[in-house]
Amino acid sequence: MIILEKPYVSELLINSLIEDNIPVLKNAVLEEMAEKNKLKVLAEQEFKNRITVDTKLYSNSENALGWIAANLPDYYEEKK
Repeated sequence: MIILEKPYVSELLINSLIEDNIPVLKNAVLEEMAEKNKLKVLAEQEFKNRITVDTKLYSNSENALGWIAANLPDYYEEKK
């Protein structure tokens, strides 16, 4: 699972996410992307429901840390 944030999302990353069918959080950055229809997009609540302490959660930017801390406090505290 991955959260995409600014400042930059590379074409290589997008293509890898599409190819590997990696779930991506639906957010403002994703809405700006032309390739969003090819990605496995999860709405915020579904994304949160799928997260467990053992889930590997990635982001391309430290800008996602605020969302993780606010929306997944148990996950955030466990990984600190």
